[in-house]
Amino acid sequence: MAGQSKNITLYVFLFALFITLAMVLGARTYNLFTGSKTETESTMKSTMQCAFSYSLSNMEYSDGVLRFDLKTTDEELFKKIIVVGHDGPKEIALGTYINFRQGVRVEQIPMGDSFLVYPEGCEGQNNKTCLISEGRCN
Repeated sequence: MAGQSKNITLYVFLFALFITLAMVLGARTYNLFTGSKTETESTMKSTMQCAFSYSLSNMEYSDGVLRFDLKTTDEELFKKIIVVGHDGPKEIALGTYINFRQGVRVEQIPMGDSFLVYPEGCEGQNNKTCLISEGRCN
């Protein structure tokens, strides 16, 4: 009888251990899945939000004022632009587009020959480095 009692106790212990391991593995798998799903959705949303084209032309810089013409394919998403000069980023609210174009004027921005520009929230996906002397961006 004592031997049978030990066997039952061992089986109950092993069953409880199995249930505990199954719960831990299930919880880890769930957290891994939901974490990667959330990260994927966030990355996809920011990529899709920045999936439009824009170009700069007629760039001029004099007396601390930068001027350029902006053309975009999506007026609705492109409401603010960030221009980065020597002193760091400067946020510019964009006005009304006329035929998907508008002139942009950035005052009091010290810079050399180049500057970085990108739509708000799209620094990593949709930025352009522009050279004033060559009048182009890449």
